[in-house]
Amino acid sequence: MPKRREKVRTTVVGEKVEGLDGFRVITEGKAHSLFPDVESVFYNPVQVFNRDFSVLNLMVFAKERAEQLGEKYTGLNVLEALSATGLRSMRYALECPDIKTLTVNDYDPGAVEVIKKNIEYNKLADLDVDVRPSCADAVAYMHAAKARNEVLDIIDCDPFGAPTPFVDSMLAAIDHGGMLLVTCTDLGVLAGNHPGTCFAKYGAVACKTPACHEMALRICLASLATAAARYKKYIVPMVSVSVDFYVRVVVRVYSSAAKVKGTVGSLGMIHHCSGCKSWQVQPLACPKEKNGSTSWHASTLTPTGRCPHCSHPLMLSGPAWIGALHDKTHLAKLEALLATAPTELPHLKTAPQLLGYVRVMAAEVEAPLYHCVDTLVAVMHCPSIPRNTLIAGLLSHAEKLGKTYAVSRTHASARGLKIDAPAEAVWDVLRAWVRENPVSKKAGPNTPARAIAAGTGLVAPEDIDLTHAVPDGTLCTEALFLPKPDYWGPGSLPKRGAGKTKRESPQAGKKAKSEEDEE
Repeated sequence: MPKRREKVRTTVVGEKVEGLDGFRVITEGKAHSLFPDVESVFYNPVQVFNRDFSVLNLMVFAKERAEQLGEKYTGLNVLEALSATGLRSMRYALECPDIKTLTVNDYDPGAVEVIKKNIEYNKLADLDVDVRPSCADAVAYMHAAKARNEVLDIIDCDPFGAPTPFVDSMLAAIDHGGMLLVTCTDLGVLAGNHPGTCFAKYGAVACKTPACHEMALRICLASLATAAARYKKYIVPMVSVSVDFYVRVVVRVYSSAAKVKGTVGSLGMIHHCSGCKSWQVQPLACPKEKNGSTSWHASTLTPTGRCPHCSHPLMLSGPAWIGALHDKTHLAKLEALLATAPTELPHLKTAPQLLGYVRVMAAEVEAPLYHCVDTLVAVMHCPSIPRNTLIAGLLSHAEKLGKTYAVSRTHASARGLKIDAPAEAVWDVLRAWVRENPVSKKAGPNTPARAIAAGTGLVAPEDIDLTHAVPDGTLCTEALFLPKPDYWGPGSLPKRGAGKTKRESPQAGKKAKSEEDEE
């Protein structure tokens, strides 16, 4: 396993500001954000990675947007819908090129006063950027922007909890080819702890499975895709990352009444086995080519309600995004930018960790979800199988069938392996493993372990070579999962007695409380 790097605290909290009683200054990137001594405005120091990641994506997008628009390109129009202190926007203005207008919005008048102080403190008036502080309901602002034909190239939405109250207005307001950056911090809901709440917020049901963090990303993307379709728009994911206690997706949005019909082909239901934890992907629709055009037809149901490997009941989750999570070209541009970070971007303190994430995501197999090695051996009630032995068995299995299987790490789990082989291949390798490492006697007769061990697969266990050579570089060795700092966590809304809360609607405090109760 790769060695863990020490996590460096990347914020300076608690420095007093001369001439500004009641404020501390927080230094992050190139920005200096004033923060009230009384915590009346939301700030989370753990999200430095998130903000560094966002800055990088804006830097790459600026070049992509210039290429897309050509001579019509005059700069980027950016909206941060939920700004709090405005720290993220300060960093955008100071660190990202080609920003023409930057609207820094929050619902709380107290937060907007802090934003104005931060604009002055960071001397943004000296930049060639039109920075506009705004005190408005984010949903109302974005619908109004659409009504007055205001061009928004980028909308950043990082709420406390679910972004779904803002999704429709974001998609209505974003320009053709524009970029959305969306965060979900209610990972417990997306990961299957509360299926009813997940459906109410995202229009999908989530199951608690070993691959729940990737499933969270796919439900978030499905929610964005279905909302976009209502406006004759479709999304193209650039980067989708699950990190710490949240997920963050970066998508491009395009308008096309014809292409939006293809969105249904990128959505599907997932059938999870309650016993062996295998899964089957069921697309919502299948394409049919005729006379050079594509039409979509409802797919035929394939599962029978019972797992084909262990005969246990199947659980249903979705709709979920079953297409690619990342754009490889976009990731390559991010990697090239991060390679220059030590000299060109020294203010990005999380650059080494970001580079690791980008490299692992670039190498990820595009097949949905992932297997966890510890889950596989727990199902089989057998001694642990080394990760390289499992990969060796899969390579040998592929050779016997005249096929090739791709294997990679996943950024979403330290224990996960993404494999584009069918589940039968994985269980064939486990059957070969338990020949020398038997199933525990404690495993009952009706357990998945007994059913799988007694089954017959695509290749006989004795024909699988568990010592097959595994080529160097099969798995990316970047260190991603670092020790957590003392202040790790999603944080909480500002103190109730210190002024209005940061988030958008008067119901925000009630919403946060109800989510805490559910957890």
